[in-house]
Amino acid sequence: MSSLSTELPSDEELLKLTQRKRLALVDSLLSTDPDTINYDPKVVKVALNALDGIDKQVLGLKRLEVDNKSADNDRQMATILAQIADQRMREHGNPFKATTPISDATPRTIAPPPEVVGEFDFMPEEMQVKRSNGNYHEFIERMDPIMSQDKA
Repeated sequence: MSSLSTELPSDEELLKLTQRKRLALVDSLLSTDPDTINYDPKVVKVALNALDGIDKQVLGLKRLEVDNKSADNDRQMATILAQIADQRMREHGNPFKATTPISDATPRTIAPPPEVVGEFDFMPEEMQVKRSNGNYHEFIERMDPIMSQDKA
C-alpha cells in the first residue's frame, strides 16, 4: 500500500484515488471465478459497503452537477429580470416612488362595513361551549326547533 504524501491532493484527485482504492478492494474480494469467490459474510459486507460508497460518490457528483446547472439558470434568469426592470424604470420611471412627500400625505381612512347582519337573538345555551357526545338523530332533534324558526 502506498503512503499518501504530506501534501493533500485536490478534491478531484482525492475522489479519483478513493474510487480506485474501492474498485481495487472490490476486485480483490470478488473474483470472476464463481469457485473462488469468498462468501464469508464479513467479506461480502466489506464489498457491499465499498460498492455502496462508489454509488454514493457518483450520485453525489451528479447531484452537484445538476445543482450547479440549476443555480446558473437561476442566476441568468435573475440577471434578465433585473435588466428588464431596469429598462422599464428608465423608460417609465419608478412606479414605487411617492409622488407627494410623506409628511404632506393625508391619512387614509377606511369606511366601516355596512350593517348587513343587524340584531339577532341567541338561543338558550348557544354561547356556552361544551362537549357533547351525540349521534345524528339527537343532533337533528336539537336542531329541528331552530330550523323551523328560520323557515317561518
